[in-house]
Amino acid sequence: MKRILVTLLLVAVLSLLPIGGIFAADDTVTVTATGEYVSFVNAPDTKALGTVLADSTVWAFAATAPADPLVDGECFFMVTNSSTVVTNTTISTSAWSGTGGNDWTSTDDDLNGTDIFAMKAGASGDAHSAMVTVKDTATYEVLKANLEAHDDGGASFKWEFSFEAPDVISDSDQKSGTITLTMTAAA
Repeated sequence: MKRILVTLLLVAVLSLLPIGGIFAADDTVTVTATGEYVSFVNAPDTKALGTVLADSTVWAFAATAPADPLVDGECFFMVTNSSTVVTNTTISTSAWSGTGGNDWTSTDDDLNGTDIFAMKAGASGDAHSAMVTVKDTATYEVLKANLEAHDDGGASFKWEFSFEAPDVISDSDQKSGTITLTMTAAA
């Protein structure tokens, strides 16, 4: 009986001692991340050019050419960037159609023709000679490169376009079309 009591007492004492004398501890690490987010608004989102004469050039801001280089006060549109990353903005267009008659198609080489129009666009600060061709099918050109992220204070730019009407207009039907701005994260 004495042996059982001594054994039980020894087991009780040993169970209170750490095994191997090593204790474990832990700590935490807080991890945060911001996802890449590309978002912008172009305003205004419509522009009526009115009646255009064959082989004439009309600007979005006014009927005549603005200052060269382009300045904010003579650019019709403004892009407001709310992206979290530096971005590039490309510009494109497509065929313009009406309720009848022939569609007007855009050219990718700046040469207007019968029911074919040409467009150029530039951001404020661009010289007229540096304006990009607004294309339909070719690789789209960059209207504004490396626009700072919204948090960096470079969140907007103004831009303008010129529209060179077809050199021959085959009908008097009103046409409408779209210009597409695409913003992507800069490489």
